[in-house]
Amino acid sequence: MQRRPFLSTVAVVSLLALAACGGGGGDAAPSPSPTPAPVSPGVLSISAMPRLDPFPTTPQQYATVAQEAFDLAWSAGARGQMNTWTWRAMEPTAGTFATQPFADLAAAVATAAGRGMVQYVGLQPINTGVLELPVDLAGQALDSTVVQNRFKALLDRVIVPNRGRIRYLSLGNEVDAYLRAHPADWARYTRFFTAMVAYAKQLDPALQVGVTATAEGALSLSTAELRTLNAASDVVVLTYYPLQFSGAGEVRVRGPGVVAADFAALLAFAGAKPLLLQEVGYPAAASTGSSVQQQAQFVRNVFAAWKAAPARVPFLNVFLMHDFTAQMCADFVVYYGATGSSTFADFLCTLGLRQADGTKRPAWDALVEEAHAAGLP
Repeated sequence: MQRRPFLSTVAVVSLLALAACGGGGGDAAPSPSPTPAPVSPGVLSISAMPRLDPFPTTPQQYATVAQEAFDLAWSAGARGQMNTWTWRAMEPTAGTFATQPFADLAAAVATAAGRGMVQYVGLQPINTGVLELPVDLAGQALDSTVVQNRFKALLDRVIVPNRGRIRYLSLGNEVDAYLRAHPADWARYTRFFTAMVAYAKQLDPALQVGVTATAEGALSLSTAELRTLNAASDVVVLTYYPLQFSGAGEVRVRGPGVVAADFAALLAFAGAKPLLLQEVGYPAAASTGSSVQQQAQFVRNVFAAWKAAPARVPFLNVFLMHDFTAQMCADFVVYYGATGSSTFADFLCTLGLRQADGTKRPAWDALVEEAHAAGLP
């Protein structure tokens, strides 16, 4: 994307002086046309993980750091909010719905509605490589009547009380990772997803429903399967981390310069449908081949690519505000089955644009500057 040239400070001072003295004689030069205001490329969201070092030990302390994180996101120009839960977290077993996730959902939706924010909700029968059905449904086919009816009951509880206040709904997170390991389930999940999209839109016709996949899956690993799965979707939803993995599961970043070409390819995959970027992230760890400078440049390149495709990407969520704690990272490594990798934890633990104690990385200032330049509030 080409940027408009800018005037140096010296040039600006010279022009002001020239105007003040009438331009040195003769007819006054016509006033320059005002510079058009930047056009906002879409809605920015930031996964507002609060600073957790030191770890808050009381509800009041957590409320304080959570509000601080929300305020940071708001002041940076975020007017979107993403909240996701696994199906099992919301319904651990048959008909027993957990209290906290629904309370959190109600609070999030109320906050978004009160602030005029765009609400994105993810419900995850599959979360990356893990099947997250309620425990009593273990062994049931994903497209079975019992699984579909149970998920419809979950949709009733999520959508009906919030009708008209959730704009985007994703059914499954990075599902291609699990489905590549269980190829017989591609067709089953496609039938399940197609039926659930139809049911969700019966409950709220204004909902825009999709299913989240990885950028790698869309562009190379599962392109045909994801095209088929997305036939029923209103929006194409992807996560974007420009990484490469070795056979041993070691994580290495690709250079920030790949962003423009990657965005073009992702938009081509989305075709005529809007592209939502549920997670856009880049680690800062040296062990992954990165640095804090590369992370900051990645942020700037993402905004440049986003502005180059106005209206094509109506929602972009930056992941992550603050780093996870070391214990959270260790737990995620086990959850994702990456205990044999020496770099996966470093990838997870340095995704934040700010460290866990609140210290800014250069990427945070890059985000704030680019969001302002993009015309975000």
